[in-house]
Amino acid sequence: MTPSAETAPSSVMANNRISSRKLITLGFTYLVLILGALVFLIPFIWTILTSVKSSSEISSTTITFLPKGDWHWENFSKVFTNPGIDFPRYLLNTIFVIVGILIGKVISCTLVGYGFARFRAPGKNILFIAMLSTMLLPSYVTLVPTYLLFTQIFHWGDSFLPLIVPHFFGEAFYIFLMRQFFMGLPYELEEAATIDGAGRFRIFIQIMLPMVTPAIVAMCVLTFMGAWNDYFTPLIYLNDPSKYTLALGLQFLRDNTIGVNNSGSVGQLNVLMAGALVMIIPMLLIFFVAQKFIIEGVSITGMGGR
Repeated sequence: MTPSAETAPSSVMANNRISSRKLITLGFTYLVLILGALVFLIPFIWTILTSVKSSSEISSTTITFLPKGDWHWENFSKVFTNPGIDFPRYLLNTIFVIVGILIGKVISCTLVGYGFARFRAPGKNILFIAMLSTMLLPSYVTLVPTYLLFTQIFHWGDSFLPLIVPHFFGEAFYIFLMRQFFMGLPYELEEAATIDGAGRFRIFIQIMLPMVTPAIVAMCVLTFMGAWNDYFTPLIYLNDPSKYTLALGLQFLRDNTIGVNNSGSVGQLNVLMAGALVMIIPMLLIFFVAQKFIIEGVSITGMGGR
């Protein structure tokens, strides 16, 4: 028997042991991930099931996970017909604000990011570092001067302008995101377009922007999620209930539906949970549709350029 023939069975056994170890490790990893996912999903599942329960079942001292009897889908209609809360109006206000924010964010961050990536100017790197340093500054530090600026000097109190206009001046993280994307694009594209007679603005619109679509989509999705859930900014600037956004509307829905009556039972927690789902579902849909762009857009920020 040759030496190679003697060592062949031992090599096969070693490979089998390695494969078994990898299989056990993979199985343990998936088990941990599944358990972790369940920990985060249980509150969401509980919210869904609570939103279709009856008020009497919720106020009962017996805790039930699944609804007993019929599922009360009319709780979702009560969200939009609750007296004193104009949820459809709040939805339109929120869409209007988010569209304005997205327009401002896309215009400002792409232009500034392109300038930092492609233009040569003295002190450009110093300005870029100074811009990034603003990410270290908590937003609450500038809250009072910003509020005084918008309400006392510009007289924008009780309007959507303080919610929208600041986004036309960019945001450090998204400018950095766009800069990294632009730096990863080959310079030969711009050189070829310049030889063909294209100007800088035309190159930016027709060549560069289509190539950074993943970054723009990621920026829009993350911005949408932040603006959709923003409760604090509308709270300090908006006074007229007809101008409230959904985040404020959900808080007023809570005030109208949650309480303790004379019998000691809680109020319409099921309607509040239905309102919470109205807030959650659009974000879930957008995230699942655009998650590929989010992952690509965020991961590219650490990649090279020149």
